[in-house]
Formats: sequence, C-alpha cells, structure tokens
Amino acid sequence: MLLWLQGLFLFSLIWGLAGTITGDSRRKFDTFLRDFLTGALEEYPKPKSIKFSKANIFPERNTCFDFYFEKKAAGHWREWPDMIAREDLAIPEGVKVVDVIIQTDETARQAFFLETFVSHNVPLLLVGPTGTGKSAINNYFLVRLPKE
Repeated sequence: MLLWLQGLFLFSLIWGLAGTITGDSRRKFDTFLRDFLTGALEEYPKPKSIKFSKANIFPERNTCFDFYFEKKAAGHWREWPDMIAREDLAIPEGVKVVDVIIQTDETARQAFFLETFVSHNVPLLLVGPTGTGKSAINNYFLVRLPKE
C-alpha cells in the first residue's frame, strides 16, 4: 500500500505541478526532481522522513513525463505507449486520412487524462498550440464512449 501511495503521489506531483511545462523546462524539472528524491541537492536537502525506494521512483531512462504509475501488484512505472491497446494501432478499412489518429505517447497521455477525468465527472481543459490534434483526439475519445 505504501508503494502505491508513493507512486501515486509522485505521479500527481509531476502532472499537478509541471504538467503544462514543455521542452527544455521538462528536462530541467526532471533533473531537479530526481536529484531531490535521491538527496543529491545540497541546497535543498531531502527531509529524513521522506524515503523513496529506487523501485518506486520512475526509471532513469527518458524523463518523469514519459511514464505513468500502474496500480497493479506492488505498483510500477510503465511507459505511455504500453497503455495503447493493439486494436487501437490498426487503421480501419475505408477510413478517411483526415480521421486517422496515429497512436503516440502524447495520444496515450491525453486519452488517459480524458478517461480519468470524464469517469470521475471532473471538468478538464486541454491547452496547446493550434493544429496539434487536441480536438481530433477529444472527438476520437468521445465517439468511443458508450451511447447510454
């Protein structure tokens, strides 16, 4: 249970505090958070009461933004593409090119947050540059919801 709480806390911290930052700022945040969690920052010492096992901190490859915390067994960090179902990778016959959604890390992230927020009746606002697929992914998600 403690491992789940720690993993979910870190996941919430990452996306609650830094979910809207982009580019180089994400790398800087990732470096800072990793250094803080491992106690490597002299100017910001980690409180002795905070104990994270190496297994409970997101993997060292990529950044903390490239992983989600899966609540199965003891809990573990997985990459966003692991969340994409095989059937979502196939392009249906006869579909128009403009209606094709290519599954990526970003589409998996967006689908996760859409499903989580919608299933808990929490309002959600997606922001980002024009033409990045926000509306297309939202429509793709909404069309797949149960009709009831």
